[in-house]
Amino acid sequence: MLDRRHSTRERVILSGGVSAEPSGSRTDVVIRNISNDGAALEVPSGVKLPPKIDLAIARKGRSFLARIIWWRNNRVGVAFDNPLEAPTAATSDLEDRLRKAERQNRALKRRVKQLCGEA
Repeated sequence: MLDRRHSTRERVILSGGVSAEPSGSRTDVVIRNISNDGAALEVPSGVKLPPKIDLAIARKGRSFLARIIWWRNNRVGVAFDNPLEAPTAATSDLEDRLRKAERQNRALKRRVKQLCGEA
C-alpha cells in the first residue's frame, strides 16, 4: 500500500471528541496516531461522520478542523485543515508532563526540608 503522508505520525492513545455541524452532536473517539498534518481515529461502530469535522483533544487542550480522507471499518483518517496549527505529536505532551513532575519534585523537596526542620 502506498503511503502518501507528508509527515511522520506518532503512535498515541488519546481520547478525543468529534463534533460536526449542523447538528453539533459530539462523538467520543480514540486517537491512534497523530502528526502535524493529520490523525487516525477509532470511532464507535455504526457512527457516521460528515466530511468535515472538529476534532477536540482534551489532554492537549486543543481543537482542530479536519476533513475525512479515508474510512475503513471503525478507523478514520483525517487531514487537518490548517497543518501549521496542528499538534506536535507526543512531544508537547511529554514536555507538559516533565514540567509537572519537576514542579512536584520541588514541592516535595521543600516539604522534606520543613519536616526535617531545615526551613
